[in-house]
Amino acid sequence: MMEPTERASWLARLADNRGALARRWSLTIQSPFGREDIGGAWVAPVICRDGASAVLKLAMPHMEAEHEIEGLRFWNGDPTVSKRWSSRDE
Repeated sequence: MMEPTERASWLARLADNRGALARRWSLTIQSPFGREDIGGAWVAPVICRDGASAVLKLAMPHMEAEHEIEGLRFWNGDPTVSKRWSSRDE
């Protein structure tokens, strides 16, 4: 788990990071899922430039999510969600 100062820094950058990803991937971000207090990730439905619905997840760095992107690539939507983009792809 993140140290309190690391968590505070991540939360302070969250709005800027959301905006940057929305611009980069041409997303319209809707109201986030869940509570106002963010646990391990900020997650919200989005509309993509092609009109498709998707979900944007910005996860706090932590051990349990270290290989999440690789797992989603491997499963390729069966039986998990499909990964459209990752900041690790760029």
